[in-house]
Amino acid sequence: MLRTTLSLILIIGALGAPVSAQTGDVDSGGETPSVEKLVADALAAHKAGKSMEAIQHLQAAIDAIQQVGTKSLTSFLPPVPEDWNATEPKTINGNWGSGAQAFQWSQVTRTYTTKDGMRVSVTFSNSPQLIASQRQMAATFGNEQMVKMMNMDPNKEIKVFKKEGWNGWTIVEKNKASGVAFGDKIMVSVDLNRGTEEVFSKFWKQVDFDGLRGAK
Repeated sequence: MLRTTLSLILIIGALGAPVSAQTGDVDSGGETPSVEKLVADALAAHKAGKSMEAIQHLQAAIDAIQQVGTKSLTSFLPPVPEDWNATEPKTINGNWGSGAQAFQWSQVTRTYTTKDGMRVSVTFSNSPQLIASQRQMAATFGNEQMVKMMNMDPNKEIKVFKKEGWNGWTIVEKNKASGVAFGDKIMVSVDLNRGTEEVFSKFWKQVDFDGLRGAK
């Protein structure tokens, strides 16, 4: 989660502009705000010459749409294994700019822990711009000779994959591991601290990549 969130911060920071964002726990109850009404209110305010009020209504509509997407992503989080604990899913939604400079993201993460200190974070992100930056990293890992050189380190193993609409890689080191996969609009990140490769593989295999391809 930290790596993915830092990527968002770095990309947005490079743009040098304020950001509209919301964070919090996933609310599984309550009614979703009416996007149609918010847009209608924005149009009415615009016609009345109330520009700032119109913008506020449109921002609320964007937030409502992103909340729907976040709830969809949450439904794909792996279940809590036996003898593990987990936090409530945490979300971050936001947007920046407009037109060609627009940047939007919806993200959900959940952290799983054990009493003996193992820790796994699973993050799903819906952000075209974030995925674009990961494609650049994938191009680096696409160099087989470079990957072979990196794998000369006996304490590290990098595996690159491309299948069923997903591209990505896994990095396994002593007591920790990470994996990144991205499709057309969803990015998956699994990070293990103080654990075994077996534990990492268990969580990685529980990710519903087929279902995530159709997530909103």
